[in-house]
Amino acid sequence: MDDTLAEAHDALATVMQNYDYNWGEAEQEYKRAIQVNPNYTVARLHYAMHLGWLGRLEEAINEAIEGQNRDPMSGIMNAGLAFILSEARRYDWCIEQSLTAIDLDPSVTFTYLGLAAAYEMKGMYYEAIATHEKSLAVGGSAALHAAMIAHVLATMGDYASAREALDELHEISKKRYLPAWSLAIVYEGLGEIQSAIQCLQTALENRDALLVTIKVWPHFDKLRGEPAFRHIQQRVGLPG
Repeated sequence: MDDTLAEAHDALATVMQNYDYNWGEAEQEYKRAIQVNPNYTVARLHYAMHLGWLGRLEEAINEAIEGQNRDPMSGIMNAGLAFILSEARRYDWCIEQSLTAIDLDPSVTFTYLGLAAAYEMKGMYYEAIATHEKSLAVGGSAALHAAMIAHVLATMGDYASAREALDELHEISKKRYLPAWSLAIVYEGLGEIQSAIQCLQTALENRDALLVTIKVWPHFDKLRGEPAFRHIQQRVGLPG
């Protein structure tokens, strides 16, 4: 009906990426969205995340910065840059950028995800837990942040608390949908590699949207040497 609607191209790209794992066509649609409206910063953020999940991290950072420059007071654009920096393992920059995003808009729960990951990977465990709890307080995903907190607890060596959190997540999954991706993160933290792989296999079967992050998300680092993990990554269409 109207090929110049950037929002439509962006939405189509996201479906192609998250559900069909058609990364090539998705990239073309993201580019088309930006072409028809260069100031549609949501498409720029989505394209930056797309590039990051493919492992093209410098390109992703540059695209996120371009989007932020076009809307510098946007909490979500600043949060998006911070998130990509966490995936790129640029943790100090991620923390600085996240705090800027929070100053602009503390209600953007997306901000806390990258910040907490950066804190955890730097060994700042209590700051990581506090950040996840802050996100929960402002409406962040309970399943997502609870899994992340459990991962921090396991990394700290508090396996009893991590397993208790895992049990709670399993109880939640009996009542409503819970991404298997979240359970995989907890099992990875506990060092239960095969259980984590099985959860990712379930996520693949369920077409969990979060599965597109597995190439670069740091909470899966213990799994990267496993042939089954590489097979799942390949099935998602991500390069090795």
